[in-house]
Amino acid sequence: MTLPVIFAPKAAAWIRRETAYLRNERSSDSARQFREHIRAVQLLLSEHPRAGAPGLIPDTRRFVKGEYIVSYQLRTNHNTIIAVEIFAVRHGRQSDAREPQD
Repeated sequence: MTLPVIFAPKAAAWIRRETAYLRNERSSDSARQFREHIRAVQLLLSEHPRAGAPGLIPDTRRFVKGEYIVSYQLRTNHNTIIAVEIFAVRHGRQSDAREPQD
């Protein structure tokens, strides 16, 4: 069974900004590769929601793909996982993500 993977607004905005930066400052191929990394993580988490290591923030996890760190949390209903929420994406050289927003 696959789960829905949703992006918090700040994570989605960060992905858009990074894609634009890579396209404008590097190359279209760099932007495409970044989007492919994000899509691969999205697909993986939909099938394996506990992939990656525990995050620094309680009840979160993080997954590294290439140079990027994807921070996420599991959404549950009565102890059943109903979705994976990606709340932050950042380059490995950036500081850790802030807490997810409720």
